[in-house]
Amino acid sequence: SGEEFAIEEAIADYLEARSFLARALWHAQYFEEAIEQAMHCFEVDPEDPGVREDLFVMLFDTDRHDMVVRLLDSFPGASVTEELYHRALAALLDDPDSRESKKLLRKAVSHNTHLASLFLGEDPKKAKRSSVEEATAYEAAYGFLWRREDSIFDLLEEIVLAKR
Repeated sequence: SGEEFAIEEAIADYLEARSFLARALWHAQYFEEAIEQAMHCFEVDPEDPGVREDLFVMLFDTDRHDMVVRLLDSFPGASVTEELYHRALAALLDDPDSRESKKLLRKAVSHNTHLASLFLGEDPKKAKRSSVEEATAYEAAYGFLWRREDSIFDLLEEIVLAKR
């Protein structure tokens, strides 16, 4: 109905404004306040891809990997690729040499090898359409986080090459 549409439109406008505020605070280096705003947006709509991206990037940038995992446990989201790769990244950033982090990375790569190939700058030959779409979206949003640490990139390359 028209009333429901108006409410949905108002919520969307509200989230857009709060997300903009979060990003502005982030760029002004008010990290705590930015995360607080982004978290509020996430609580309102945890499935919104833009809201998720803002919050998870902020959390990864401030080394709050445990919070990323807790949020994934509570609100897994629509993309299995996002969930698996975020869990792997959080573990790798905490301890790249741990058995658990390597296991999580292998699980993520097994789920979506196309994304791993994108990180490595390769163009995989065969991939399901859904894998390609998820991989492209994830790489655009979070690829820079994966490229920051040489040890993580090297481990990713090692796992991908071992699968061939």
